[in-house]
Amino acid sequence: MRKFLPLLFLSFLLIVSAHAAGPDKPDAIPGQLLIKLKPSFAYLNAHGKGMRTNEWSRLAPALSINNTFAFSSFSAQGSKAQFRTGGQSGVDLRLYHQISFDQQLPVAYAMEQLYKSGVAELVEPVYAAMPFQTANDPFMSRQYYLDLIKAQDAWTLGTGSENLVIAIIDSGVDLEHPDLAANIYLNENDPVDGIDNDEDGFVDNYRGWDFAGDDYTTLMGDNDPGTALSNASHGTKVAGSASAVTNNGVGVAGIAFNSRLMALKHTADNDKRYNGIGYLLNLMQGVLYAATHGADIINASYGSTSYSQIEQELYKMVALDYNVLVVAAAGNSNSEAPMYPASYNHVLSVGASTGEDKRSGYSNYGHQLDLTAPGDGILTTKIGGGYEATTGTSFSAPLVAGAAALLKAKYPDFTGVQLGALLRVAADTNFNTSLSSLHKSKMGRGRLDVANALTINSPALRGHDFTLERAAASNGVETEAKASLWGNFENLLWPASGLQVKLVSLSNFITVHEPVKSLGDVGMLEVVSVREAPFSLTISDEAPANYKVLFRLEYTADGYTDYQYFTLIINPTYIDVHENMLATTLASDGRVGYGDASREFGQGFMYKGINMLYEMGIIMATKEENVLSNVRSVSGRIDNDFRETTSIRKISPGTLADAEVFGSFNDAGDTISNLHVDVDFRAFIWRESPNEKSVIVEYIIRNKSRTDIEDYYMGLYADWDINSDNNRDKADWDSLTNTGYVYPANAEGGSVGAIQVLSGEPNYWAVDNDANIADNPLGVYDGFTDEEKFRSISSGIGRVKAGLETGTDVSHSVASGPHSIAAGDSVIVAFALHGGATVSEVLQAAKNAQQRYVDTILASRIVAGIPADDFFGVRVYPNPTRGALNIAFPQQHYKPLNIRVLDASGRQLKALSYAAGTQTAALDMPGRPGMYLLEFTSSGKRLLKRIVVH
Repeated sequence: MRKFLPLLFLSFLLIVSAHAAGPDKPDAIPGQLLIKLKPSFAYLNAHGKGMRTNEWSRLAPALSINNTFAFSSFSAQGSKAQFRTGGQSGVDLRLYHQISFDQQLPVAYAMEQLYKSGVAELVEPVYAAMPFQTANDPFMSRQYYLDLIKAQDAWTLGTGSENLVIAIIDSGVDLEHPDLAANIYLNENDPVDGIDNDEDGFVDNYRGWDFAGDDYTTLMGDNDPGTALSNASHGTKVAGSASAVTNNGVGVAGIAFNSRLMALKHTADNDKRYNGIGYLLNLMQGVLYAATHGADIINASYGSTSYSQIEQELYKMVALDYNVLVVAAAGNSNSEAPMYPASYNHVLSVGASTGEDKRSGYSNYGHQLDLTAPGDGILTTKIGGGYEATTGTSFSAPLVAGAAALLKAKYPDFTGVQLGALLRVAADTNFNTSLSSLHKSKMGRGRLDVANALTINSPALRGHDFTLERAAASNGVETEAKASLWGNFENLLWPASGLQVKLVSLSNFITVHEPVKSLGDVGMLEVVSVREAPFSLTISDEAPANYKVLFRLEYTADGYTDYQYFTLIINPTYIDVHENMLATTLASDGRVGYGDASREFGQGFMYKGINMLYEMGIIMATKEENVLSNVRSVSGRIDNDFRETTSIRKISPGTLADAEVFGSFNDAGDTISNLHVDVDFRAFIWRESPNEKSVIVEYIIRNKSRTDIEDYYMGLYADWDINSDNNRDKADWDSLTNTGYVYPANAEGGSVGAIQVLSGEPNYWAVDNDANIADNPLGVYDGFTDEEKFRSISSGIGRVKAGLETGTDVSHSVASGPHSIAAGDSVIVAFALHGGATVSEVLQAAKNAQQRYVDTILASRIVAGIPADDFFGVRVYPNPTRGALNIAFPQQHYKPLNIRVLDASGRQLKALSYAAGTQTAALDMPGRPGMYLLEFTSSGKRLLKRIVVH
């Protein structure tokens, strides 16, 4: 089968497709970086209070780091479980940091230095965000939108609660405004007395916090989130739209009535760089502060075109683990291009409408929007105690945030995800009738209807975990058109009766057959899978590689209709395998664990559902000058020397295994050092014992040049993170099975990962990743040079152990060679990948893999075309042997007999002939430990015997 990996979007509940922006974006803040540590370095921030500035300076001394911030410091008083949450997100907050460094240094240079430190999994610029505000309208003096969204009807049903908190992450708030002051959230646990009474790391954060301070060049925060400056007026307007004090005989009415406003200031007092007003800075610090300090809803009336994977992960954590609803403005660019955070997964995206209940001409649009709310001429509070009408999606979002507070008061047990789903499903769909064809289905489900949200009891279906697999015939010949698509469907709200879902493809490359599925009755928070009865599709053979196909789901039930969009990548350049106790990803360029250099796609290398791998890829070379690889290099770079030549594919069942993966690549990615080789690979996966903990991968390397290749080495380099809590792993080598393995220094620290050489002469090098460790010539924190790569794959059994006594961060190279490849000829190199709970378990898996490779894979190749038969009574002993073998032939042996000694790759090492009637023979096997074959042939009959030399 061919597997297609999902990229989902539309709802704030689903995944959004995006690419990380580069460091030269014009809105990257000088002297600021976001960092995600590798999981193996979580121990550097074990208690969650963050690393000292001097620790960061030691890792990157060239940056003049002057300030650091750990996002886990918000929860540092809690238990470790608060960092590595048991919640749905799986995000370990200890890994996420923000640093300040010398602003004169280029951001790209600083990123490179941090990657070179070896501790960073991901380094990203910090982008300035813009408030989404357009022109003011001094002539609009009434709150028309209260009637349009039925706010006053809603207030007859409920006026919220003073115990609910909406965080206003913005430019600051006029804390003394008569229509805001009574609704400002106060942290009673930390009054203003110069003491951090609640020990949260923020002294006197009684009325909120200022994350930008006086000067945007220093960003020194303080405890005053208030502002009276014209360059920071945006936040006061947003706050009034969400929850101005209502029913007080003063000014305007906020939707949330009397819910509290958590004021968080992110514009520096001296910042006027964005058309005279300030940028919003240090936003993720505010988002995490709000989530950990009691906010129920976060309003984000700002955005940037720059995608951040770190931000996406943190928003996911806020939504799923803290149950906070994040409401974000879609943007004012009249564009379908995504803005962030509105287009992030787990964020509710809000567009803008007019007083005539039509789409606002400036509003962004797209399938990622969830709903629309009025944004034109919103009368709200302004700095200095007054009021004005203002326009933009910045003021649509807080109307939705305020409505969410009313819902939370009525449904206190609802999660943020459920609140967002209810606001969306209750939206007035009549709004969509006026949309042009360009904007149909791209302004969300409808326009905000607060009263309806407080009265309906509707289902709300969302699909997720979509998978598409293309069928293949059992003989390995791929069937081009047939495919199956399945997923899980979750009802977030009230029960659905007689639910049906229809799948529609919006691509000419996909045809859906029998598109309607009946799911029956589905209760609140119930999940229904169609895995056993998937949708049937055909895929055009003209579909390009890694092509994104847009699908639409249409839901119908008793009194309920809805829709959802998602995309799937067809013809991907990587395949997930999960048929046995291991789960990993194989890429068409030879990578293992992840499908790309950035590790965006792929599941790592998992044993029983726990990932043990940071990186695995290929190194090949004949000398230092022509090293080719797709693993880490120097200066934070990753080499990409291999190029796919045929599409990767999976068949299940395979011809020799329960599942097999095929692909091919060449070395055209490096035109200077390439060897002119083509590589075909084939992976074998078995579900059942004794090979349920292994994947065997065999490579056929063809010399396409006109000259012979001598001294060719090929290996796998792997950086394992087994004991990710404290970075205490060890590496070792088992000579009997030719297996390099990595295991936790303490028995309870995790599982074991291993790579085994199945063919050719083994080479092994265990690496302590920190070059400063004594007697460690190959560290990789400072880069992995071509010279080091070549040494690691060509030194025979070189450095056998890594990890010292108590364990360190380790990696290893496991290789085969040297090989000679004549011009136009080929050689076979095979490895086995193993996972297990203990070292002994993994080494037993390695023994089983040796036997499987010889008896099943190699035997199918060596004796192809020779009739299968046996020589009755042939005995070979001792086996295993230290080198000397005795052969006893049967008494009926009356014809000449030939014996070949083969290594595990099928290469002939020795050939012998015996005359008819020979009764016994002595044979000296090669002295090097490993797996060998004896092939007996006589009169077209054959016998294979597996021999182990130890």
